[in-house]
Amino acid sequence: MENVKYKFYESGLGFERIQADLFNSNTGSKVSAVDIEQKIIRDKKDPRLLRYAFSKEDKPLAYIQASQVSSTVFYLGYPWCTADCPPDVQNKLFSDMLVYLKSKNPNEIQYWINAQWSQVQEFFTKRGFTLKVKGLDYSFDIEKLSTQKLDEKMNYKSRLATISDMDSLIELGRVDKELQEAGLTEEFFQDYFKNKVLKDGHCVIISQESQDVCASAPLLDQPASDKPTLVLRFTATRPGFEDSWPLLLTEIANECKMAGWTRYPLHFNTEEGSEIAKTLVQFEPKITDNYSLFTLELAK
Repeated sequence: MENVKYKFYESGLGFERIQADLFNSNTGSKVSAVDIEQKIIRDKKDPRLLRYAFSKEDKPLAYIQASQVSSTVFYLGYPWCTADCPPDVQNKLFSDMLVYLKSKNPNEIQYWINAQWSQVQEFFTKRGFTLKVKGLDYSFDIEKLSTQKLDEKMNYKSRLATISDMDSLIELGRVDKELQEAGLTEEFFQDYFKNKVLKDGHCVIISQESQDVCASAPLLDQPASDKPTLVLRFTATRPGFEDSWPLLLTEIANECKMAGWTRYPLHFNTEEGSEIAKTLVQFEPKITDNYSLFTLELAK
């Protein structure tokens, strides 16, 4: 449309507020401009991965964002817009961004879609995206989880991770199926485990005899604009040892109690029907639909 102006992200021009307003008004979320700005800085985001549309009077109409997940995978978001935004504007934002991402030669482009966003799901499926993973949210009461009776025959032991466990954490990160698919680098693991996970503490490692089989750590996520949420900040599991998760979760719950986080339920997201999901049923968690992964496979 001739009367629509398109702009890439620039700091200091208030684009973060525009983005927050459009996303929140469409989803009922409470993301702040500060949260967005901090994430852009932290991720060192390519300005071409954030684009905005304005009317000729400079009224914000829509925006779209994308990000690089790994060397072969990109994330492409939905073009959130105002109620009076012309569909052509949405379509142009999406198609132009898709062309730019394809120029990077990825194997896959993906988007996590909230189960309640039926219109968004329809938008992506019409453009060739297909459902790859149905995600479920499991939430646990910390007090109940910490006192859960476990099978006495379980041949697993737990310990709190220290800096001496760096190599073990990195090795678990390498063999974990989901982390493998993310294509994370050695440098990422080094920085993440040393400067975030181990620095904050509460990281639990589960072992069997001389082999470490899984690890995780809780995080009380406290965004500036929303209520705190208690989550597992990472999970790394050696394939074939998913039955170690009951001990992992009870030990994580004990760490949450020590940190004074008992009033928050612990949330964990996993794929429907996964081996880990099967081990969680005994805890009687509250299970709700969460985000599902839709992907566009690109032929090579």
